[in-house]
Amino acid sequence: MTQKPSPSLYDQFLAAQEWWQQSGVSEDFTETPQGWLADTSAKEDAAAARARAAKEAIAAAAKRKPDLPRPGGDKDQWPETLEAFPKWWLTESSLDEGGSYPRVAPRGKHGASLMIVVPEPEIDDRDILLAGPHGTLIANFMRSAGLNDENTYLASALPRHTPLADWASLNKAGMGDVLRHHINLVEPQRVLLLGSNILSLLGHVTTQGTARFAKTVLQGIEAPALAGIDPGMLLRRPRRQGNLWQCWLDWTEGET
Repeated sequence: MTQKPSPSLYDQFLAAQEWWQQSGVSEDFTETPQGWLADTSAKEDAAAARARAAKEAIAAAAKRKPDLPRPGGDKDQWPETLEAFPKWWLTESSLDEGGSYPRVAPRGKHGASLMIVVPEPEIDDRDILLAGPHGTLIANFMRSAGLNDENTYLASALPRHTPLADWASLNKAGMGDVLRHHINLVEPQRVLLLGSNILSLLGHVTTQGTARFAKTVLQGIEAPALAGIDPGMLLRRPRRQGNLWQCWLDWTEGET
């Protein structure tokens, strides 16, 4: 009897497929769960980790952001006389970070009856502080109060016109200490602070944008002070000029 040769592997595979097709089975099943989609969880976890690391790096860099250099540098090197102050004010590099506008020196004499401090020089000031409309307003006030250039000292809290100045950072850096030193060198009989930003430098919390004028105690300064809104606001709101004048009369009542 002739023995039939064994079917090839190919024939066995075809026979098996035909068998199961005829049995009505067209799919392969297993009791072990299988993933039909590619496993991307590891990649997603890695991407999320990178995003968190980047966010943390940005936050850490912000914390490491260097503070502004201390205005004026070493206090031991600050001018000891009012005569030496203007040159220092115009040349000391640490007082500000520079800008498009020139520094402008204060003007007046030691022991002035009144020292008026504004936040910054006017936009067009070059050689003379308060040479524009703010200065005209202040000059009119001075004349009404019986004051003149001989008994009034005019100063600014910042050495140059500085649009959008970061007053909070300036306060933190110590610009208020420079202003206190300046006032103490002048030794005025009174101080008039025109601008809420000046008060912030001196550590005072202001409300309502200093809409009204009020007496204030300046830490580290012996001269009595009156504080209120800045000259620009006074020009925009003329009624506030009357408020300043009335407060001045109340403040100096009984004096000749």
